[in-house]
Amino acid sequence: MENCNFPDYIGNLKAKLKSAFQSPIIGLPDDWRTGLLGASPFSVFIPSRYGGRGQKVHECLTVLETCSYESLPFSLITGINGALFLQPVSKYAEEKIQEQVFNDFINHRSLGGLMITEPDFGSDALQMRSSFRKKKDAYHLRGIKHWGGLTGR
Repeated sequence: MENCNFPDYIGNLKAKLKSAFQSPIIGLPDDWRTGLLGASPFSVFIPSRYGGRGQKVHECLTVLETCSYESLPFSLITGINGALFLQPVSKYAEEKIQEQVFNDFINHRSLGGLMITEPDFGSDALQMRSSFRKKKDAYHLRGIKHWGGLTGR
């Protein structure tokens, strides 16, 4: 779907959303990862050189609007993955990491999450005061966090 024209792409996404949410449900349908992610909603947030649709702002906003109309929970998942995970990866991650992350999103229906911290300095974003220490091959986070996007998915 990444290579088709945008009206066909968004039409396919709308059809998948309508099918998934045709009966009143709370939250997300059990098969949401296979059904909804099969329409590649995150591809609009991925650069074209990695198989995405090229990060065109109007496409990103249209996808979020389309998802919001059918399901606010799925729209939040889409927005968090797109704006708060994939876009920062494309801006700040090393090439090797970008290649792996974007491949996983396009080909394996992966999800990303968000936790806010600044490893070298600590963080006070929204007064969440956090810091970390590297211990051998792991990291030890310490702080006050009151929000982490998609941590339950």
